[in-house]
Amino acid sequence: MDEEEVHIAIGKNFRKEKANILWAAANFPRATIVLVHVHWPSKWMPFMGGKLLYKFADEKEKEMHRGRETEAMVKMLSQYKSLCDDTREVRAHYLTHDDILTGVVNLVKKLKIKRIVIGSRNMSKKAVLRKCSQVWVVINGKYLSTSNDHLEHTGGTAYGGSSEFLPSMHELSDESDGYATPSSDFVSRLL
Repeated sequence: MDEEEVHIAIGKNFRKEKANILWAAANFPRATIVLVHVHWPSKWMPFMGGKLLYKFADEKEKEMHRGRETEAMVKMLSQYKSLCDDTREVRAHYLTHDDILTGVVNLVKKLKIKRIVIGSRNMSKKAVLRKCSQVWVVINGKYLSTSNDHLEHTGGTAYGGSSEFLPSMHELSDESDGYATPSSDFVSRLL
C-alpha cells in the first residue's frame, strides 16, 4: 500500500479528532499526516452582551471578528499537529467555506488527495466525496469501513477534476502560529 500521505478531515471536537489522528498515525506508520479542515465562519458575532448577525456589523468589527476566529482555528490546528510524535511529518491545510462537505471536496481536489480519513458517517456516504478519493471512515478512533468508489470514476487514479477555480486554501506554517497562503497551483509545499 502506498503510504506517502494520509489526509484526515478534522473538526472542532478535540476528543474525537485526537482519537482519529492517533488511529491514522498507528495504521499508517510511514505516512505523512496531513490534517485538513474546513473553517465554517460563524453567522453571528458577539455584540454588547448579545449577538449580532455578521452581515449587519460594520467592516472593522467584521475584520476583527474574523481575525479572532482565524486565530482560534489556527491554535486548534496547531494542537492537533502536536498530537503526532516529532519523527513524523505533519502538515495542516484549511479553507473557509460555508458548506463543510463542499469545502472538504474542494480540499480533496485542490490537494489531489488519494486517501482521506473521515470521522462522520453522513459525510462519508456522500457520493461526491467518494468519487474523488478513497474514504476511510473512522469514528472516535474505531475503523468502520473503506470506500473505493473513486476507482470507478477516475480510471484507477485518485483525483478527478480541475483545481483551477477552487477557493483559496491555506497551509499552517511551522515557523509561526499563523498561516501562509500558497500560490494558486499549490505545487510547492511550505516548510
